[in-house]
Amino acid sequence: MMRYIRLVKNIYHYIMVTKNRLVGKGVFCLLITLLIVPGYVSPAESMGDKTLIVYYSRTGKTRLLCDVLQQHIHSDILEVKPLDDDRYRPGRIGYYTAAFDSVFNRYIPIVPEQPDFSSYSSIIIVSPVWNWKLSAPIRTLIHDNKDRFDGKKMIFITNANEEVTKYEMYGDDAPFLKRFFRDFLRDKCEGMKSLVESSGCTINGYYHVATLEKTDQQIMDKTSSFIPDIKKALYGEINLAKMIE
Repeated sequence: MMRYIRLVKNIYHYIMVTKNRLVGKGVFCLLITLLIVPGYVSPAESMGDKTLIVYYSRTGKTRLLCDVLQQHIHSDILEVKPLDDDRYRPGRIGYYTAAFDSVFNRYIPIVPEQPDFSSYSSIIIVSPVWNWKLSAPIRTLIHDNKDRFDGKKMIFITNANEEVTKYEMYGDDAPFLKRFFRDFLRDKCEGMKSLVESSGCTINGYYHVATLEKTDQQIMDKTSSFIPDIKKALYGEINLAKMIE
């Protein structure tokens, strides 16, 4: 990365002494696009940071979100699974088992049980929502590895049939049921955030994808819309002008 910066500096100073500065500046902008931007596609590489995506997916939709994230963010990925592969198998039995574990806040045996996060400064947790709680495998991971998340930057992303902000449009003068569901969802979201924060990490962003009656492409597009904010939260903004001073 430093060689790119030195190259741009040299080009910049050369352009400033040329007679046709208008043409020179155009060339300079083109070189910025070709050299600097690719060097910052993966800020984690240039800054020495490493990012890990941790996820659980029962139906494959959560994995779809992770695929989009990996296309845009330089990262490793870790799938968390129940020790019993059939516990949440597709179909009604798996669905009801997942609901039961969520309602009663059960922790389950998972693999990997104690992953090594020591080489990562940023972690993105992606989980489906069950009964407006993080899925049992992800809840177990956080509960059993609190000391391992300490000091990490954290982004967490959830997906469920419904949108978590579905009732946020209603004020305190709205009908009782509207206010009830608004406050219920707010409380559930705060509960998920509190669980993540209890691990000792710093939450740098929370995002949600509603999947009911959505195509895979729509789900991917929604996830893609979060990418700029996620990159900014994890790596900060890049000031190219300052780099060439």
